[in-house]
Amino acid sequence: MLRIAVREGAENPNRGQFRGSFAVAGDAPRKVHADIPEHRDKGVEILARRPDVDPANIHVIALGRAAVPALYATAFDTRIQTADLEGLLKSYQSILETKIHRQVFEQVVPGAIRHYDLPDLVKALGPRRVAVRSTVDALGQ
Repeated sequence: MLRIAVREGAENPNRGQFRGSFAVAGDAPRKVHADIPEHRDKGVEILARRPDVDPANIHVIALGRAAVPALYATAFDTRIQTADLEGLLKSYQSILETKIHRQVFEQVVPGAIRHYDLPDLVKALGPRRVAVRSTVDALGQ
């Protein structure tokens, strides 16, 4: 199991990077300062190399602002078979419909809304299990 967490207010304005941690079940969290995709990939790679882990059956847990990157990780990395997402951004459409936003820009893939939205991505991942525990709007509520 891989848990990805991004610390609130951890944005680095100089590089667009975030501070956070990833934890492999049973291990202490490893603190990193990296782009979210790099952060996520490091955690998946470390987990896949462990002798006690089936590298083709990884489970991801992501909270808050880490939920969207974890959703994309699940879409692009077939080793991730299940994902539990808490505080997932409801949809890209919700950003377009709201004049005020809070910490959504790092969750947006430019141009994606022209082709799909986050709920579409969740549905497209079947038969892999994606459990969305809760969603937030463009204000983070």
